Amino acid sequence: MALSEKTIFNVLRIFKLTENESEVYVFLARNGESAQRAHEISRSLSIHKTQVYRVLKTLESRGMVDLTLEKPARYTAVPFENLLKQLIKTKRDETSFLEENENALLTQWRSTNLQKSTHPVEKFAVIEGRTNIYARVLQMVKKRKQELLAVTTNHGIIQAERAGLIKAGLDKAETLHAMKKEDMMPVSARILTQISKENINIIMQVGKRVSEKHLNMELRDINSSLKLFPHFYIIDEEEALFFITPKEDSSLASRHETGLWTNSEAFVCTLKALFEELWHDAKDINEKISEIETENRQSTQQKHNQPMKRLAR
Repeated sequence: MALSEKTIFNVLRIFKLTENESEVYVFLARNGESAQRAHEISRSLSIHKTQVYRVLKTLESRGMVDLTLEKPARYTAVPFENLLKQLIKTKRDETSFLEENENALLTQWRSTNLQKSTHPVEKFAVIEGRTNIYARVLQMVKKRKQELLAVTTNHGIIQAERAGLIKAGLDKAETLHAMKKEDMMPVSARILTQISKENINIIMQVGKRVSEKHLNMELRDINSSLKLFPHFYIIDEEEALFFITPKEDSSLASRHETGLWTNSEAFVCTLKALFEELWHDAKDINEKISEIETENRQSTQQKHNQPMKRLAR
């Protein structure tokens, strides 16, 4: 697909060219090997000749134009493909430098005396779209130090699994468990969700890993018939993300959700109080799983008995 002229100008901005510098370069590049004098460029682009000379001097110093030795000099542009290769190489070199020195740079940054506020600023962020919401929750989960509280739904568990949130949460729980010392505050995770036939396999896999690794994580079943169900995640009593699902489905593509992230102490404490209330009234996970397994067996038995009833008739 051909690139638009606007795209070309945007690339030239990466070279930190001004608008006039970009216009002069593009004009010369379009004229190919046909060298142009400053007054010709000035007339064609309606830019004052004094400005054109200044622009040409800048482009020459940056290796973007060549000039003849005659007086007055004529100018040609260095081919755009050469500039593009140069830009790509420069960006690759910069990226390689950052990747190779990432740890050293972070160590240096952490060693500086960063000024810390005694009163953290309360912040709020509005996050639109289900994918972006789960990406933010993933960041929160990965940096938690102690406590995770979560309230989600039947399909919310499926969405979390598809977003990599459950794996990240279990991995983080294992890491914290391995680092835990007696003098540290206990690390824990409590999740309230709607356990159903659709997500029971995910729930059981989580339960198996929690049991095998002796992780301090507990799940309970929350029974809610609300049409608009709140989801929220609280990390270390320091930050929370809250959103409401208007229509339940298990995809990550929905753009209808809008989430609110905040580190407001009052907001986080209010959500935690709500969580504790819901937790108190929630059902034990094993009890709920037993109910679903019983329903599945009864449903299977009924299907098995139906053909026998027809034969008896």
